[in-house]
Amino acid sequence: MAAVLAAWTAGPAATAVAAPKPAAADLRAAAVRPAALQPQAPQPDPFNGAIPGDVGNGNGLLPPANNPPGAGAIVETALPGANTTQTRFGTIDDVDRLFLVKVRQAGLWERPTGLIAQQFAASERVKEIGRIMAEDHKQLDEECRFVAGQLNVALPDQPSAEQQAWMREFWPMRGHDFDVTAVKWLRFAHGGVFSAIASVRANTRNEMMRLYAERANLMVNKHMSLLESTGLVQYDNLPHAAIGAPAVALAAATAPTPKDANMFRLPVVALVVVAGLLGLVSIRRVVRGL
Repeated sequence: MAAVLAAWTAGPAATAVAAPKPAAADLRAAAVRPAALQPQAPQPDPFNGAIPGDVGNGNGLLPPANNPPGAGAIVETALPGANTTQTRFGTIDDVDRLFLVKVRQAGLWERPTGLIAQQFAASERVKEIGRIMAEDHKQLDEECRFVAGQLNVALPDQPSAEQQAWMREFWPMRGHDFDVTAVKWLRFAHGGVFSAIASVRANTRNEMMRLYAERANLMVNKHMSLLESTGLVQYDNLPHAAIGAPAVALAAATAPTPKDANMFRLPVVALVVVAGLLGLVSIRRVVRGL
């Protein structure tokens, strides 16, 4: 047994020693292998280490947010009805606050994207859409900061990590590649915030938030239509609509029910019986008359 184990452990070493060295032709072939198989050098950061869309220093494309005193940060785990606060426009909760944060972050990456599209896009249509979106987000951001100030909501000065990743992806691109990639992420992002707007518009208890959601809804819907007019939207890559069984189950669980579901049952049955008896009497009279 010891001899077998020794032979088994020594086998690979002996094979390695006996293996022939690669021929010079093999070395030359490896040297000229396709570039796609060669180790790729890391791509330079198009923002030189800075945070894309950062306006915290006041020198960004959008003004920095002047957060009200005592306004707290909003986390991604915001829940409907959580941390409610009464304002003169009605109650707000974490979902209202998170909506304002999302609108602010949308402007922090979509406005710079609209500006750079006017320089590096190949399509004149994409350039024009970039100009429109940049102007619209400047207005929407002004309104967002005003509403946040009135409702004591803190706003960020940086896009989300996901939005920063999108910008880093297409920022070095030029021409058609820029058009396709920028439109892909812009349409994807607008679809997500469009759903959030609808939820806030339908469920908020705050009048100012309701009016601002209507304003944002018009602008986001307009931008989606503009992006779709380029013919570059990849619909197969968009998420499916989140409606159906979960929404129906939620509605059924929260729908109000009558105080007494049986209060109308006996009267209805009595009416049916009376109608049936009257029908029989009428039929007998008709038969006798014949």
